[in-house]
Amino acid sequence: SVQFSIGWDPAVLQLDSAGALNPGLGVSGNFGYAQTGNGFLAFNWLTDNIFQGTSLPDGSVLFNLYFSALMPMGGSSNVSFGTFPTDQE
Repeated sequence: SVQFSIGWDPAVLQLDSAGALNPGLGVSGNFGYAQTGNGFLAFNWLTDNIFQGTSLPDGSVLFNLYFSALMPMGGSSNVSFGTFPTDQE
């Protein structure tokens, strides 16, 4: 399993959607959208077989995030991993 939060400046970026790419990673059950207006997305994934686990090759993509820019050209925002609203595990 894995869980963490992703943060950005909500004055600069608006989250449009999250797309799951790997099998077993369903968008509705793995993302917490309650804080996206404040610039935070929660993510949690638990493999179907918790006793065997799941491994992915280094560099594998778990999901994509799609944003709209709210600022004119030249604005920027870091998109970073964090612990709010979901602790890192």
